[in-house]
Amino acid sequence: MQMTKPAFILAALGVALYCPRAGAAAPARADEGTVQGLVAPGAWSENRLYRFRLERIEPCGAVGAGALRGETTWVAAFFTVQAKEPEFFATPRDLEMRRGGVILSARFVNAPALPGCKPLLQAKRLRANETVSGFALFEVPKEFRVKTADPIVVVYRPTRWGGARRAEVPIPECLDACAKAWVERAGRASRRKF
Repeated sequence: MQMTKPAFILAALGVALYCPRAGAAAPARADEGTVQGLVAPGAWSENRLYRFRLERIEPCGAVGAGALRGETTWVAAFFTVQAKEPEFFATPRDLEMRRGGVILSARFVNAPALPGCKPLLQAKRLRANETVSGFALFEVPKEFRVKTADPIVVVYRPTRWGGARRAEVPIPECLDACAKAWVERAGRASRRKF
């Protein structure tokens, strides 16, 4: 099959645009969906878009259908987000609890009002240097609490077109059962930082 000259030129141009040369490095952005790394509980995680801190984990008790079967409990994560640029959106759905391939998303629609886990974080568009704090609720199944070699990690992945770095905070396996000791350690860590 013989190609015409215009078709050949267009094909060559397409290959040049979509297939970078082996020696050429692709342009990289600092905050495109990459992991920022593990951050100690109570410490600030920073990048050019935001500051994030997981302050504590609280037990909220069992309610709803899961309480009838004894299969789930409610755990809340209290966190703070500070925007570094205008038009930064913060919402509880940005938080996940992960362990061994299992991902628990924070409940952000019809979240129950549970004693000891207030105020719930409300979705908010932040201006530069504006801060918001509150609880994100997780419905934790009993299978998630089984001791494994995989750590439990709370992941903050902000809602942002084009992506933003995510922050990961390892938390103790006891989750809410050791909340008091965990809060004390986190408080000491945050006082050292700021």
